[in-house]
Amino acid sequence: MVPLIFPSAVAPAPPTCTPSGPPTLSELPVDSRNRTLFDIGLRSHDDVLAVIIPRGSALPASGRVLLTSSRPRQPALELELLCGLRYAAAGNFALGRRDSRRREAAAAAFARDAPVRAATDRSLLPALWRFGNLYSEVPHPGYYVAGRYLRLEQRTAPLQAVPRGADGEVVPAVTAAKVWPSAYAMLRAMEERGGEVAGSRVLELGAGTGLAGMSGAVLGASHVALTDLPENLPLLRRNAALNRLEGDGVEVASLDWTQPLPEALLAGGWDLILAADCVFWEVLFDPLIATLQALLAAAAPSAAAYLTATHRQARLAEFLRRLDGTASLEREALPLPLGLPGTELHRVTLRRGQAVAEGG
Repeated sequence: MVPLIFPSAVAPAPPTCTPSGPPTLSELPVDSRNRTLFDIGLRSHDDVLAVIIPRGSALPASGRVLLTSSRPRQPALELELLCGLRYAAAGNFALGRRDSRRREAAAAAFARDAPVRAATDRSLLPALWRFGNLYSEVPHPGYYVAGRYLRLEQRTAPLQAVPRGADGEVVPAVTAAKVWPSAYAMLRAMEERGGEVAGSRVLELGAGTGLAGMSGAVLGASHVALTDLPENLPLLRRNAALNRLEGDGVEVASLDWTQPLPEALLAGGWDLILAADCVFWEVLFDPLIATLQALLAAAAPSAAAYLTATHRQARLAEFLRRLDGTASLEREALPLPLGLPGTELHRVTLRRGQAVAEGG
């Protein structure tokens, strides 16, 4: 994870990305309201522009970008901030450059008016951690949460080798064994709400690799339950053990939304319920909503559920339509960090005073 510190832009600036001399950060094109006229992004080793500030956005004070080295045992990264006209980085002009001599991605502060060197050592440019390459045979090895590194075991396979059910859908055991964009989004959302997580009791639904729930443990939750179908629990246990969390306020438990909820989970007194990328199979939409209703009804009045999900084949829209159609639940859409297009964060609470139908 690379934190980026951006300078204040000057306004107005001419709407051009072809300055006559070496470009500097003070030449960032903005409008009269100090909003960028072009996408601002980072160049990767394959000359692709990763947009981190979309056109029309106010220039933030800081931001974060997830990167990795472009080759094994790479000793350094060179980061290049670009003014982007198009998805391919070639032809876009550079606003600033910094290099890192650490083994992993390090902090990069782009100083105002810093001249850009003429040459680029492409072998030092980072690789983007691409959510689009979800079936890569080399999964991302882990993630930083509040300064702690969480290692994860993931099972991956090329897309053509992914097992599918009779209906053509990817089987749940495959999706549970990977970190998807929504799980990463949940991790960052919880990190931003560390004060709400600290000291709370956290239950994760459809935990998969356990990344979201384990991030709660790192952020100081008093107790965390990672739940999933029975066949997915061995991976959860291995990841909890890999990070020395199981037994240290972290439990792994079986939970099938289509079955009656275990009394132990209903009586858990949960403050936060997390569901990261649980919105995919339409047949599970209603069971998931019923599970949320039952857990929130049994929890304290201040309890809340956080859902992260990615738009796929209009399924998220249908799930939210059904969720909004319930009399007992209310939903609030919340902003997410930069760099996760198509992924949303929602906070769901119980509408007190309404009848709640418990479900399994």
